[in-house]
Amino acid sequence: MIKDSMIKVIIMMIISIIILSCSVNNNESKQISGEKIDYSDKNNWLQIPENPNDREVDVFYLYPTAWSREDTNESIICPINYEPMLKDITNVMIDQTGIFDEVGSVYAPLYRQADAIYLLDPKNNISKEEQNKYFYSLPKEDAIAAFDFYIKNYNNSRPFILAGHSQGAMMIKEILIDYFKTNENLKNRLVAAYIFGYSVTQKDLDENPHLRFANSEYDTGVIISYNTESADFNGYNPTLLEGAISINPITWTLEETLASKEQSIGANIASNYGNPTKIADAKVDKARGVVKCSTINPDDFYDGGNSIFEKGVYHKYDIHLYYYDLKENARKRVGAFWK
Repeated sequence: MIKDSMIKVIIMMIISIIILSCSVNNNESKQISGEKIDYSDKNNWLQIPENPNDREVDVFYLYPTAWSREDTNESIICPINYEPMLKDITNVMIDQTGIFDEVGSVYAPLYRQADAIYLLDPKNNISKEEQNKYFYSLPKEDAIAAFDFYIKNYNNSRPFILAGHSQGAMMIKEILIDYFKTNENLKNRLVAAYIFGYSVTQKDLDENPHLRFANSEYDTGVIISYNTESADFNGYNPTLLEGAISINPITWTLEETLASKEQSIGANIASNYGNPTKIADAKVDKARGVVKCSTINPDDFYDGGNSIFEKGVYHKYDIHLYYYDLKENARKRVGAFWK
């Protein structure tokens, strides 16, 4: 009898574990499937400012790719509350949005991300159509839903900056293309959209006449975008698209005139955080659609063979090489907006 009772207890425990496991998996599956994210739930935001009126404008920010799969059996899109993604994104957000800390209050939603490192690795031979299937499904849906909630519930008709890097920049671009197309009144409140480390192309502008690319340091309602590479790099850059446009982040022109490192206000790199370091020059390469930097050693800014970015692609440092130039530019554009 005792043995039978123990067996029954063990069986019930096993059944309970299976049910609980299925419940967790189902919850995660919903997060990865088409279920909409509830952005009225503050747990689905990385940051909501307590006192937004302390700054002149808002900043709506989307973080870059923050995870990659350790197991290829995992979903290519992660849940919004996926711990490996959440682990470092607060520090990344603080690091990247520091260029706006004098002018803007940062709103940063969480969003489901695609494993960009897997999708964009040429060794995996994944077609552009297959890549787009993942990037422009749930990540895009979340980005637009979060921005819609922000506009309707947090913005209060304040001027705002859009900002993102890498996959975050890709999603900011989608907000501009899709959401602004049917909400054109918003462009009157847009100070600027900073799309770092992902291409905005001439085709994007031609197909979306409501978009406008920057051509000076003071224009507003415009897009600022560039990818950074070494002077002699001409290989595969996964965030660079054909027909890309880049602006010089030192002189704020589209011309191919070299801006020396002495003209820069300075970089903000790990070895010298908090102190402007004039290490990076900048020159627009119109044919390739990037900003070329010739004054740093590619070996010093290379993450090694495990990275999908080859030596000479400064993707990780798009913001930091021109950090104080960007900080000053944000201040100037906000000032110009109010004039």
